[in-house]
Amino acid sequence: MHLSLFRKSTVIAIASLMTGFSINAQVISNPGFETYTSCPNNVSQLNRAAPWTNSLGATAGTPDFFNCAYSITGSDYGGITAQSGTGFAGGFAEINNTAGSYSNYKEYFTTQLSTALVAGTTYTFSFYVAHLYGSSLPATNFVPGITYTDLPASEQGFLGAVFSTAAPVAANTEGVTSPRWTSIRNDFGLGRVLIPATNTAVYGAASRNTWVPVTLQYTAVGGETYMTLGQFRPGNTSLPANNGAYFLFDGFSSQLTALPVSFGNVQATLNNNQLTVNWQTIKETNNDHFVIEASADGNSFTPIGELATRAANGNSDTTISYTFSRSLNEVALGASLLVVLMGGSLVSKRRRAALFLISLGCTAVLYSCSKGTGEGMSDPDGKYFIRIAQVDKDGTTSYSKTISLVKK
Repeated sequence: MHLSLFRKSTVIAIASLMTGFSINAQVISNPGFETYTSCPNNVSQLNRAAPWTNSLGATAGTPDFFNCAYSITGSDYGGITAQSGTGFAGGFAEINNTAGSYSNYKEYFTTQLSTALVAGTTYTFSFYVAHLYGSSLPATNFVPGITYTDLPASEQGFLGAVFSTAAPVAANTEGVTSPRWTSIRNDFGLGRVLIPATNTAVYGAASRNTWVPVTLQYTAVGGETYMTLGQFRPGNTSLPANNGAYFLFDGFSSQLTALPVSFGNVQATLNNNQLTVNWQTIKETNNDHFVIEASADGNSFTPIGELATRAANGNSDTTISYTFSRSLNEVALGASLLVVLMGGSLVSKRRRAALFLISLGCTAVLYSCSKGTGEGMSDPDGKYFIRIAQVDKDGTTSYSKTISLVKK
């Protein structure tokens, strides 16, 4: 059976006005793996869910298609079924198979979009993901003797999609000999979007034999017409012998939806108790304002401030730069109280920086403390995250990528 991932309703682009022109819908045929040329009855039959294909060829890892009466069995898996409908797909992200003598093995599958992506446009799409967790499955279903488990921490954050102008072939994988079931090389494709390692729902216990939702964003280089799914991490796995990480996909959105704002570079630093967030927009349509949000875990975010759009009437097709900056003095009321509680004026610079982040989440300048004290951002040595929420004139909200705060 082989290694790749994906499934259900996948993604079609919206017809959306972007400063005078429209963006065609990037339709993905058979987004939920509901239709087939014939029912699957064994592993490695993704091609029956046309137009999905294993474009790398017969010597590469071969992903799997589940529909009709063919599905996953085994007492540990609770009879896992499609998130919706009857079809879904899956494949190995990593596996260490001593019987087969391979530890650098991954499975991918590819589909062609109905139209090319538009340069500078940010698209969003959603889907559901699960991963198998438990004892070895019957040999009639999967590789015999493999225990299914989580991806190692060092191998998380590489699962996602690569967009390209042509479907990948065997020559785009690592190595020069057959079989070519190794990773697709980093130099393939125009761009990729990956599920970040901070998404503990995908990589942790929440998705063990259970579906969890995922939403990703991709900013097009321009001309991409193929989407390839899988684990894009080169090299051998660190999984123990005869362990594998196998992911299932289902419930893709029916379109790649063009967002009203395409974000460029986003950076955030904390230096001498001064938080500075810089970002760029490549395009804006019907934009009203931005909300800057902070988090201690990359999942739960608290608003800490906002800026109005600089685009005329909320519309622009040129790059605009923004800066949000706030010092400890600007939130003196909240910060002073926290400093007193923590020991007064002798608090260390590192602790004051942490208190500053808490005060940003609780300041009465823009927002109340009704949602908590900074979502647990009290560890001076902790890692913090920033994202930008973009709010349309009609109140619709979309987000930039999440970035790590750099403390200087």
